[in-house]
Amino acid sequence: DQVISQIATTQRSLLAVGYERMTDRNAQLWISADGTHWTKTSNPTLIEPGLQELNGAAANDSRIVAVGYSGDLNDRNAAAWHRPN
Repeated sequence: DQVISQIATTQRSLLAVGYERMTDRNAQLWISADGTHWTKTSNPTLIEPGLQELNGAAANDSRIVAVGYSGDLNDRNAAAWHRPN
């Protein structure tokens, strides 16, 4: 299952952040140029043991920043992720 928490826009693309449910929850970011065809980012730092979710995102023409948490049901820590746009 895939869950989208928020969609953000830039002049060139749409960004969706959320998570994929596998054995754990793995944070995920999808990018689309047209809103119809989406590409899942492949970044190993988004997939770790436990729970990771991205809940918000902001972007400009040069950088994407997404925020959320990493941890487990009893201990969650704030997390931020960024990459060039």
